[in-house]
Amino acid sequence: MNYHEIDLTITDLDNLNLNTLLSEKQTYTIREIEKIIIAEKDKNPNASLILQCLCGMLLQPSMIRQPYCARMSYENTRTAEPQDFTKETLKTLSEYCQKINNYFLQGRIADVIWVTKSGNIDFAILCIKSYFEGIKLLSKENIKDLEVLAVFERILRLSFSLKSHPKIEEQIIEIVGWATNELNEKKDKPHYTLKISLLLIELSIKTINISDLKLLLSSMIELYKNDSNIILKIYDQLLTLSYFENDKTAQKEIFQKISDTYVISAQYDISKFSASDKIKKAIEYLAKISSNTRPQRLALYELMRDYQREGLEELGFVSTNEVNLSESAKIAEKRVQGTDIFDTLIRFSLAITTPSDIENIIKQSRERCITSITGIFDSAHFDHDGLKVASVSAGDSIKENSEEKVWEATIQQIKIEHQLKVKGSILPALETINYNYNLTEDLLYGYIKNNPFVPSGHEMYFIKGIIAGFRGDFLTANHLLIPQLENSLRYLLECSGEEPTILHNDGDQERESFKNLLENVILQERMSKNILDNFKILLLDKIYGDQRNQLSHGYVPSSYFFQPSSIFLWWLIFHILMLPFYPKWKEIYLENYSMDNGSL
Repeated sequence: MNYHEIDLTITDLDNLNLNTLLSEKQTYTIREIEKIIIAEKDKNPNASLILQCLCGMLLQPSMIRQPYCARMSYENTRTAEPQDFTKETLKTLSEYCQKINNYFLQGRIADVIWVTKSGNIDFAILCIKSYFEGIKLLSKENIKDLEVLAVFERILRLSFSLKSHPKIEEQIIEIVGWATNELNEKKDKPHYTLKISLLLIELSIKTINISDLKLLLSSMIELYKNDSNIILKIYDQLLTLSYFENDKTAQKEIFQKISDTYVISAQYDISKFSASDKIKKAIEYLAKISSNTRPQRLALYELMRDYQREGLEELGFVSTNEVNLSESAKIAEKRVQGTDIFDTLIRFSLAITTPSDIENIIKQSRERCITSITGIFDSAHFDHDGLKVASVSAGDSIKENSEEKVWEATIQQIKIEHQLKVKGSILPALETINYNYNLTEDLLYGYIKNNPFVPSGHEMYFIKGIIAGFRGDFLTANHLLIPQLENSLRYLLECSGEEPTILHNDGDQERESFKNLLENVILQERMSKNILDNFKILLLDKIYGDQRNQLSHGYVPSSYFFQPSSIFLWWLIFHILMLPFYPKWKEIYLENYSMDNGSL
C-alpha cells in the first residue's frame, strides 16, 4: 500500500514500540531515526512506512510555511511531502505526538501537524519546545552541527513568525539566550558560530546586544586571520551591523578591509583564475569607498590581468576510464563513497563521467559515415511539437558524405553517450549521495561564494539550481542555471579584459550573442574549447534539441527537462563549478584515493 493511502491508527504506533526503539539516547537525529524505523518495516509495515516518510522529508528551514519538501522528485513521481498524508493519519499522529520521548521525532510530527493545519498553535509551540530541547542536548555532543543549525533556524524563524503569542515570546527569549551563549562558547567552530550570528542579525537584530556581537566578531578576526573565507564572512556581518546603525565611517573601513582581505587571499590561491576573481572583487569594494581609490584600483587591475594571463591554460576537463553500462551503476555508487562531503562532491563532479570529447566523436562519425548507407539520403529533424527544425542534405555517395551528415551522426552519437552517462553513472551516483548526505544551500555556499565562474550577486541562482538538481528537480535546475551560464561567460570575458558588448554604427549597444560567446577564442582558451562545444551542442544545436531556445520561449512541456540532455547539462555546470577545488582535493585526498575509482 502507498503511504498516501494509509490511515494510520494508534494501535499501529503502539505496536511499533517507538519509545523502546529510541530509548538508547535522546539525541537520535531524524536521519538516524529513519534508519531505525526502516529496520522495523516487516514487523509493522503501516506505521514504519508513515514514519519513514515523515523522517525522509527534507527540512528547508528558510521556508516558514512549507519547511518540508520531498527528498527526491522526478517527472511524475516524488517522495513524501506533508500534504500527502491522509486526514486520519494526521489525526492519529496529533493524538500520539505527546507520547513520544524523542525530541526530534516529536518536534517533526508536531511541526507537520502545524504546517498542514491539522492542529492549533499548541502544536507549533510543542514543535519549538521539542526541537529546542533536542538541539540543546545535541549541541553538547559537538559532532552534528549541521543538524543543530537546521533545526535552530527552523524554530527561530517559526518563533518570530508567531512572536505575538505570549508563550512564544518566552521561547524566543530562551532561544536567543541559548544562541548567544553558543556564540561565546564555540568560537573555535567558526562556520557554526557565524551561521548562528547571521540568523540572529537577520531575525533578532533589535533584541540582541549589537556592541557585544561586534566585539565577538572582531575577536574572531584575529583568531582566524589566516582563513580569508572566515574573515570575509565576519566582515559581511559587521557590514550588516554598520548598515543597521547607519555608521558610514565603519562601512568605509570595512570596505577597505574586505578589499585587503581579497588581495591577500589571492596571493595564496592555487588557482590563478580564482585569484584574478578575488582581485576583481577587491577592486569592486575599493570603488565603494570613494573616487580617491582610483590609483589603487588601477594597480589592482594590472595585477588581475597578470593572474589571468598565468591561468589561461588552467581549466580543462578530467577524463575517467570507460565502463561497461551493465556495471556502471555499481561503479558510480562506489566512486561517490567519499570520506566526507567535499571528497564526495569532487568525486561526483570529476570521477563518475566526463564531458563528451567532441573532436574525437566527430572523427569517429566521419569514419562511420563512410560505411553507412544513411549518408545517401536526405533527412529532417522535428521538435516535440512536430515543427521541422533542421534539414540535412545527403552526400554525393557513401564515401563522400556531406559535413552536415557527419555532424548529424556526431549529434546522434553524443545523444547516445549522454543517455549512457546519465542513466549509468550520474543518476545512480546522485541517489547514493542523497541517501548519505542532506545537501543544503548553506553547505553549497562555500563552493559558490568566490567561485571564479560566478559573478558577485548571482550566487543564489547557482546554489538553488544545483540543489534542485541534487533533489531530482531538473525542471527548476535548468530554468535557474541556463540563463546564468550565459551571463557567467560574459563575466569571464570581462574578467579577461575583453568587452562583452558591441557598439553599432548608429550608436546602439548590444550584448555579445550566446553563440559568439561560446566561439570566443579567449573563453575557449580559458575554459577549454571542448567544454564550450559541449554547451553549444546541448543548448544551441537544433538537431540535438535547441534547449536554450526551447526554454527561453516556453515551447516545451515540463517533462522535457527530465530527459538525459537536461540532466547531463546540470551535471556539466556542476562539473565546471567544482574544477577550481580540484587542486585542494588533490592535495588532501589524492594519496588515499584508489585509482580503481577512476582517474582524477
